[in-house]
Amino acid sequence: MKVLLAIDDIPSSADAVDLITSKQWPPDTAVRVLSVAKQESPSRNLPALRQAQREVALRADDVTARVVDLLEASGFLADSVVRFGESDTAIIDEAKGWSADLIIMSGRYNGVTQGGTSNESVQRVVSHAPCRVQLVFT
Repeated sequence: MKVLLAIDDIPSSADAVDLITSKQWPPDTAVRVLSVAKQESPSRNLPALRQAQREVALRADDVTARVVDLLEASGFLADSVVRFGESDTAIIDEAKGWSADLIIMSGRYNGVTQGGTSNESVQRVVSHAPCRVQLVFT
């Protein structure tokens, strides 16, 4: 089974990780930890924008790596990926491209930047996902 775990930060991801580690899963279940960094529109200050995007990507890499470590310590096959763009589109595209069987995400998913209206993104994922979606509310 392939489980796509869409996360935005460690506190909101903790309940989703607890859900995964507390359930019985088929043997060889693989978990891909996905973090989506919102890609900002270019402005006149391109060097500052590039630096800000690098910092967001580094933070996303750090968060996904920590979650992968937690999952691997619990015996899961786990990897991570960071995508740029709109969270709903990136989650749906990753689920399709990886042939995920299940998406687990916070019901208040905001993406790494913690901005925007999360309910709209969550609704789009639930409506357009190529597989089942399980929402975790904290």
